[in-house]
Amino acid sequence: MLFNSYEFVLVFLPAALVLFFGIANRSHRLARYFLLLASFGFYAWWSLEYGLLLAATVVVNHTLGVRIQRLAEGGERFAKSMMVAAVALNLGPLGYLKYHDGCPRLCSGRR
Repeated sequence: MLFNSYEFVLVFLPAALVLFFGIANRSHRLARYFLLLASFGFYAWWSLEYGLLLAATVVVNHTLGVRIQRLAEGGERFAKSMMVAAVALNLGPLGYLKYHDGCPRLCSGRR
């Protein structure tokens, strides 16, 4: 599903907005969780693998972010190294998704 598809504009977006604002009238916290789940659903609609990858990176980033914050508040110098490692960990999947299809063609000399 793309942002400019009829499926998104006429079904997904209106349903997400109605549900989001309906939930927000009762609980802002639950509305935020719904929006998070709707975002995962949007990405998983296109590719379940990418939706799972997104969910995994969110969990890992949240865990690392909490750990980095605790280390930084404690005055530990290791926090900066952990942040650099976290950024590198995020660039790994991006690099793979961007170049895994193109690299075999470029490396073999085929264009």
